[in-house]
Amino acid sequence: MQPITGFLLYGVCAATVAAIAGKRGLSWSAYLLVMLPLGPAITILVPLFTQGSTNRQYDFP
Repeated sequence: MQPITGFLLYGVCAATVAAIAGKRGLSWSAYLLVMLPLGPAITILVPLFTQGSTNRQYDFP
């Protein structure tokens, strides 16, 4: 998957969550403003804390 495709899918998911929050009477803009920067930040920070290691149990040669 190309990076732009991943970003577009993430944007669609964020918009979907915001729409559901709006339908339930919650602040859709707050959900959107939290989700948009939080996802990429977690994606960047987790490898830094784990030093790039993952669960190697399922790595295949």
